[in-house]
Amino acid sequence: MNPYNQPPGYGLPQVNTQPQMYGQPMYGAQGYAQQQPNAYQQYQQPLPTQKVQKPIDQAKIDADAATLRKAMKGLGTDEKAIINLVSTRTNRERLAMIDSYKKQFNRDLIKDLKSDLHGKFEDVVIALFEDPITYDCICLNKAMKGAGTNEDTLIEILSTRSNKEINLIKQKYLQLYGKSLEQDLSSDLSGDLKTVMLTLASAFRSENPTPNQAQCQQKADQLYKAGEKRLGTDEKVFYEILTQSSPQELRAIDAYYMQMYNHG
Repeated sequence: MNPYNQPPGYGLPQVNTQPQMYGQPMYGAQGYAQQQPNAYQQYQQPLPTQKVQKPIDQAKIDADAATLRKAMKGLGTDEKAIINLVSTRTNRERLAMIDSYKKQFNRDLIKDLKSDLHGKFEDVVIALFEDPITYDCICLNKAMKGAGTNEDTLIEILSTRSNKEINLIKQKYLQLYGKSLEQDLSSDLSGDLKTVMLTLASAFRSENPTPNQAQCQQKADQLYKAGEKRLGTDEKVFYEILTQSSPQELRAIDAYYMQMYNHG
């Protein structure tokens, strides 16, 4: 069976571990009861349905691999042919091209691309031949490697991936770099940002798509009391709510905050 004709997903089992909250209580651990539709129904989004992927057309993949070989063979490189091909294929098809290229020409497609391409163009093309989980790992590691830290990259990835994706990222990161993602986050970050990133990396964020009206209103009030209403800020309340609530819940909390305090 063609390995690229598998059901959607990243091909790694999901890890079931106990939450590591780094000394913090897991906010909202009592659960989220679903309510009837209300004024905040706009935030109650259905869970995405799993798309049925079409089987890989091996003949098409073999032809694409041959096109890439032709574009890099001889004097000069046909960048236009490479762009037209890699930008119009799915990630699964591009990954399948790597195997086809090896079988047809006994050559490493990635090595040939790196040899023929240069600069940011090379970076983009090579990135397109990585699966999403591996690419996230590469970006996370690069953000923490060497002097300084690219906090924006860490925030973008860890705050937007699902619990399943984060667990897969942690597995792959350990395979690629021989140490855990949490180890690198702990050594590279400090203060509140470190606490938030490690909490998100625990992959126990709520994924409830239907916000509970009473709980979201209560959380909005807690944020107000922990921030605006007092002198100084109780950061613990902020990172507990912000790192444990689903995106839909956060939008509902913001709407309630606006309703009660006239600003978001």
